[in-house]
Amino acid sequence: YNWGREHDHGYQTLPQPELKMRQIQYPRGRGLGGSSLINVMLYSRGYKEDWDKMPGGWKSHDVEPLFDDIERQLHLSEIRAHDFGHAAAAAAEACGIQRCKESNWEVHGWRTAY
Repeated sequence: YNWGREHDHGYQTLPQPELKMRQIQYPRGRGLGGSSLINVMLYSRGYKEDWDKMPGGWKSHDVEPLFDDIERQLHLSEIRAHDFGHAAAAAAEACGIQRCKESNWEVHGWRTAY
């Protein structure tokens, strides 16, 4: 999460009358690669029920080994949430959204990467 830090130009919109004159952050990357320097990634397998509605060889039991392999290769179990992740988790809890025990295949809730 690099918004507002050294690799972000720090742009903001003009005051927005529809938003009670608030200015909104407009993150733009500063450096080689541009805004890819400040991007974040969210990963989800999707809902098992949605995969099971897919035609052909795209049922949840078909794609689960593929997801397992991807997650193993990317070492996703080793990723730690950072400030943004903790802020998002706190916001979810404040809204009454419950934490998931398992982030893959559960339909409702949230989970950090650790």
